[in-house]
Amino acid sequence: MSGLEAPAIIGIIGAATAVAGTAVSIYSSVKASENAAVAAENEADAREFEAKSAREAAAYQERQFRRRASLLLGKQSATLAASGLDPSQGSPMLAELDAIQQTELEALNIRRTGEVSASSKDFEARLKRQQAGFFQSQIGPTVVGGGLQAGSSILGSWSKYFKASTPYTRDLRNEYV
Repeated sequence: MSGLEAPAIIGIIGAATAVAGTAVSIYSSVKASENAAVAAENEADAREFEAKSAREAAAYQERQFRRRASLLLGKQSATLAASGLDPSQGSPMLAELDAIQQTELEALNIRRTGEVSASSKDFEARLKRQQAGFFQSQIGPTVVGGGLQAGSSILGSWSKYFKASTPYTRDLRNEYV
């Protein structure tokens, strides 16, 4: 044999092309998984920021509501005192106690609404972090699968080359008959 023959050269080129294609496919899949993981992490960070913002906004709204309610209760108390009624007895006292109770309930409702919104964003952030972990975990199997695919291509091409370069094929079943 005086060098490589056409079938052998085609087989080698086919194997090299298959390996290169598999390498590009592996790289592309790994990069896609890495990018998806980064995107999920960024999304999780955004949801955590939104949760923090919701808590801060609710705390501010609660403080502002309590301040307005306190000013209003003070004004009512002053009006009652100016009219000559004793705000510490009877109906004026019961009205003031009811107003204080309703004020506290509304302030707590503002706090709860903010916490529910924040908890929802925290949950979304945890899901995104879990998703990022999933994308990261796919990198290893992608590389292994690509390596196996490349190995399969190489062995297939080698087998074709071997068959093409062997001048004859012996039938081992008939050799000892």
